[in-house]
Amino acid sequence: MFTILKMLFMHCIGDYSLQGEFLSSAKRKSFWITNSNEKINYLEHYVILFIHAYIWSFCINIPLFHMLSPDRITISIITNCFIHMIIDNLKANRKAITLLTDQLLHLLQIVITYLLLVVILYIRYILICIY
Repeated sequence: MFTILKMLFMHCIGDYSLQGEFLSSAKRKSFWITNSNEKINYLEHYVILFIHAYIWSFCINIPLFHMLSPDRITISIITNCFIHMIIDNLKANRKAITLLTDQLLHLLQIVITYLLLVVILYIRYILICIY
């Protein structure tokens, strides 16, 4: 249970403290339309979304490093990164969800990650010990 609290704490670090003002603004397509002097393809916001999502995903997985193998951590980071990108794009660019919905989806994402990776690991361990 303490692990999920650490993951939630790391969510706050990754989604707020490490995002900063530039990443927060630059992940919006409108930022690039307004601030670019050159003709660009307006895909830059996806690169910024990826950078932010990767930082966040790495952060929430830090409490799991000592529990899981590197390959499971890698899969978790990549999966959570792309899910985070989709959720943030819905909020920042499509305006399809509110900040509250965004945060609730991220919390749900953390709980599901915890359940899939940690709880299943413990159940497997218990079954191995029984048999």
